[in-house]
Amino acid sequence: MSPPDRLIDALREVERSQDLTPSHFRELAQAVVRMAQQDPLRDLPDAANLNRGMNLAAMTPPDLLIAALRKVDAEDALPAPHFEELTQTVLRIIRREGRPGHPESEILRLGADLASSHPADRLIRTLREVAAKNDLPSPHFEELVHTILRMAPATPEHEAILAAELGGRQISEGQNAIVKNLARTVIGPSRFLVVDVGALDGWFIDRILSESRDIHLIAFEPMPDMIPELDKRRELWPTIEIFHVAVGEGPDTLPLRVYPKIPGLSSLLDFEPGYQYFKGQFDATEFHTVEVPVVSLDDHFRAHPELAQYDNIAIKIDVQGFEDRVLRGARDLLASGRVKAVLIELVTRPKYAGSWDYLTLLRHLESSGFVLYDVNPFYREIGMEFQATGLGRLTEMDCLFVRLDYVPATYAPG
Repeated sequence: MSPPDRLIDALREVERSQDLTPSHFRELAQAVVRMAQQDPLRDLPDAANLNRGMNLAAMTPPDLLIAALRKVDAEDALPAPHFEELTQTVLRIIRREGRPGHPESEILRLGADLASSHPADRLIRTLREVAAKNDLPSPHFEELVHTILRMAPATPEHEAILAAELGGRQISEGQNAIVKNLARTVIGPSRFLVVDVGALDGWFIDRILSESRDIHLIAFEPMPDMIPELDKRRELWPTIEIFHVAVGEGPDTLPLRVYPKIPGLSSLLDFEPGYQYFKGQFDATEFHTVEVPVVSLDDHFRAHPELAQYDNIAIKIDVQGFEDRVLRGARDLLASGRVKAVLIELVTRPKYAGSWDYLTLLRHLESSGFVLYDVNPFYREIGMEFQATGLGRLTEMDCLFVRLDYVPATYAPG
């Protein structure tokens, strides 16, 4: 017999007798591996499988896992039970160890959590994420509003909440636009002092300073509940000055009516008799009063001579019916020609007792040398019911007025 035949015959005899010692088996295995790596044997299917097996055996478990995964992925031959075990194992690894810095890990985990969660929980979770990023396109927001209105329980309390919350979103979008217009085409690169009368929680401070970092800003807000929010603004924008007083026609102390549910309605005036806000679902009797000091802008500017350095001033006024007092208390400032812009809220139907109507305010500003420059129509009603659809009677709007002799100097944004 030839040596190869004798080798195979001896191998068959040993296999039948099963009396191969460990040392002999080790030598046999090593010889087989060496031969499998030599030409021309390595081209045989059995040699290729043996070589591949030895290579896999030498890998670390993670490398072995990935190699096997690549082969299965290439062959697309993973049975359903094996795939289920694969995904469950991957998710267990993710949840046990986490993979910070690996987006794929978070996507897998989030996808599995979302798929296994209740639809209502999934809705709220996604809503929170969208709200945190503030990246909801207008068409999506419109569908969200309409769906919520269809789903809302038919109770006055729920309708009032919806009106307040959805109205706030519309106001935010419109206010962003009009403040941007003020910052980019009126203030532009010029050196400006901006006066925020009725700062509330600082929404205007954030918007205007995000657009125009070089301006100097002073703010007035008498509501004690807003102090923590304005302190946060001060931390974010260290150069601003905040005065916790109301602004009016002259030095005084007056009761401020604070409405905890909707602080933005708080005013130094009563509501008009019969006025209904959110179709009467806002209870105008739920308020408490706080005595607050009142100053005029003219007095404030006289008490702070350092403000005389500013030849360009923009004033934002949001004081819930007290606008005429603010303007009368700024006669000298308005007459000086230094005030180039006034952003003010106008109301087209009686809201606060004793306040000027919108036509009187408009004529007053026009007689002071200002022209209407931009409008943000943000509150509409049908039958005294708030409309989030953009339809109905316009009852409240933000108006930007600019001095007529300054309009030619307004800037085209780059």
